[in-house]
Amino acid sequence: MIVREKIEELDSFESYFKVIYRDETSLIIAYFNLGISEHSELNLEERLKYIDRAYLVCEDITFLSINNCVIKNLKINSPSFYFGGFDLNNNDDEKINDIEVKANNIYLKLPDNFIISNSLWSPFKVDNNLFKVIPKSKVDNLLEFKNYLDSKDL
Repeated sequence: MIVREKIEELDSFESYFKVIYRDETSLIIAYFNLGISEHSELNLEERLKYIDRAYLVCEDITFLSINNCVIKNLKINSPSFYFGGFDLNNNDDEKINDIEVKANNIYLKLPDNFIISNSLWSPFKVDNNLFKVIPKSKVDNLLEFKNYLDSKDL
């Protein structure tokens, strides 16, 4: 499923993520526990619900800032989108705290069997009952860029 509308209603504050692809014009982020509210396709309620797994895809980027460091700026006046969460990158020197992006094409790519829940999701085992744990195989599949390219059910 591809979702192009109301990207501004995504809430990544409590999400886990990993940038799985980046070049001069594109950025693809694998997200777990992505919040969504007041969205005509995914959640009509004002209360946040959480998507277990998704890709955020930004194509034809005109502005990109990572951790307040501007990487690209074509000086085109368009809305900015802000994303972040808990970076799953294992290298502490490369951890990403926040992303600001402007792009001509931003959308969410959801696997066929994605789940939206009132409960929080975690990509790893936790010692409390606040989170539902996403199966490791589904986490691993989402983090593999080749699976994104193959458009397999993740």
